[in-house]
Amino acid sequence: MAIGYARKLAVIALSIRPAGGAQPTTAITQQGLRWLWDSAGGTGIPAFWRESTAGLVRLDTEVFGYLAIEDSDLHAAMTAGKRSAQVQLALDAAAAQGVALPDHDGVVLVIAGIATIDGGKTVGSLGGRMLPVALFDQQGQHDFLAHEVGHVIGLEHPFRQSFTRYVNGEYGDPTCIMSAMTYGDLAPAPTRALTPVPGCGVAATSNLWSAAGPGPSPATLWRHCGEYPAAPPWVQLLPVDPKPTPVTLCAPSSTRAGTRLAVIPTGAMAPAPGYYTVEYRPAIGWDSVLSRQAGIGDTAGCAGLVVHRIVDIGTSAQYGFPRTQAVEYVDTIPIPVGGRVTWYNSTFVVRVAENAVTADGAIAVELAEYTPASVWARLTLEVVETAVTRTPDQVVTVPMMGPSCTPTQYTTEIVDTSLTLRATGLAHGLTDPSFTYAVNGIELAGTTSASSPARSGTLHVQATVDVPTGYRQSERQVQWLEVRYTVTGAGAGAGGTLATVLELEPPTGFGLITFEVTITAADAEWSAESGSTAHVATRAWQLPAQAEIDRASCLRPIKDALEDATLEPGGFEIVEGVDWKDPTAQQLGRLLVGVRRLAEASPWQARELLERAADQLGVAAADLVIMRDHLASG
Repeated sequence: MAIGYARKLAVIALSIRPAGGAQPTTAITQQGLRWLWDSAGGTGIPAFWRESTAGLVRLDTEVFGYLAIEDSDLHAAMTAGKRSAQVQLALDAAAAQGVALPDHDGVVLVIAGIATIDGGKTVGSLGGRMLPVALFDQQGQHDFLAHEVGHVIGLEHPFRQSFTRYVNGEYGDPTCIMSAMTYGDLAPAPTRALTPVPGCGVAATSNLWSAAGPGPSPATLWRHCGEYPAAPPWVQLLPVDPKPTPVTLCAPSSTRAGTRLAVIPTGAMAPAPGYYTVEYRPAIGWDSVLSRQAGIGDTAGCAGLVVHRIVDIGTSAQYGFPRTQAVEYVDTIPIPVGGRVTWYNSTFVVRVAENAVTADGAIAVELAEYTPASVWARLTLEVVETAVTRTPDQVVTVPMMGPSCTPTQYTTEIVDTSLTLRATGLAHGLTDPSFTYAVNGIELAGTTSASSPARSGTLHVQATVDVPTGYRQSERQVQWLEVRYTVTGAGAGAGGTLATVLELEPPTGFGLITFEVTITAADAEWSAESGSTAHVATRAWQLPAQAEIDRASCLRPIKDALEDATLEPGGFEIVEGVDWKDPTAQQLGRLLVGVRRLAEASPWQARELLERAADQLGVAAADLVIMRDHLASG
């Protein structure tokens, strides 16, 4: 579901107790429930979305509850198990109480007296309709509640790929409520405590008051609105390589009508269009948490002009990826206290002066093609395998998901790979530039020029590592690695380019390691930057080649059945009518081709479907991913 500008949500609150038990104690009373969720009020979660977007996102809520339910089995089930199962049980209980949702767009479920072990967003069925649902107990912080409601209305997580705790930097944007899991581990975090409101019905000791975050980034709102990639009235879409263009950007919470997001196409069209965006985020209203002072280093979390890009992130080798057209935080440009600031990358330039801020919450900037156009930096990454060792290991049973296939045993192989990650940095239009490399945010000591001799050393970097623990099993860790490197000048190339080469030798036996390499080329007047990310596998458990041959033969009947498969209208209706105990080739093929098509429009719905199907079939979700990829390949 793509975000529009108005959404009708049902807030269903259940007070569940075991048979003969006392009514649960509520940290949020009936009055507090309406204070927190009633869209007609001036406070609470609907007010957060209205105020932080100047009315762009409007939530029309209908509050049901508390509905008192006395059921020992339901009470026990709501304290354990998966989020999706808990949600469906609660929705069924609400339906039994007469709750009907004929025209609602989503559901907020609030459970009193039970601490859910897996609160957050999922999907569920009520009255024959599949709806996005956020599941909460009464312990959630304000930013967590606002974040999950963002998922219900169609928003997804932004990224910052230099953030290493989550794969590809998920939750890494320090300026957006949709990163409320971590905000990129920014210190101090861009959150603030709220002052309890006397008499509102929410206890002053409630965890609700402990943390509120920033509003949603306008870049996130645009990416997931119904008009994307077209420009709605609050978005100004510039051409590729724009000539100097004055733009007045309104703060997200400003009541002034006008542009809230400037968009600059990168010119790339494959595999999808790419964009940079610029938004104005002063430290006012909900964005008052963006008040960190800009220092010499990272400006993330500061108030100012925030730059994002929209780009495909991740690879098909990672579960749930790639995320197509994802929002990634790039940088924050603090507003100058004197003079003028010029920020640029290889696509465009932003110029802002100290007196650019207006009294009604806007700022005047100039956006233009990067000047001089002849100055640029490029970085390319290449993985060169130097040695591969295969060692027979554990015997595994592989489910073969064709209609006439049975599980088959194979002896897996541990594959250890020694490799070199070669980064070639190019610069053009600079006079005898110095090159500075950084790996996962750690700079190499010293600089290199195109004529520098080779120098070697050891770099200690923090990296996300998927450590294999068996066939198709791994444990994600963040580790400090000792990486040997050699960097050397590579001389002059065609057209006046100057080059250097960095070679990294990661330690073997660690698994899948994520490296983000950046390069800065600078002379006395100009500088240019470039970066790229590589995922290198130094150890993996693999099946022998015969397993893939066997798997392909099992999939052949399903692929044949796909010729007649059709996708029903809607999102989750494609799973209806499947006999989960003994799915036919056509039923399973229909499901998976539908998931593949759905993934292009709504990746989170596709992931939900795969997990649901895998749970019903008794197989790993990753097995269905592989099968989906086989279907996609023809």
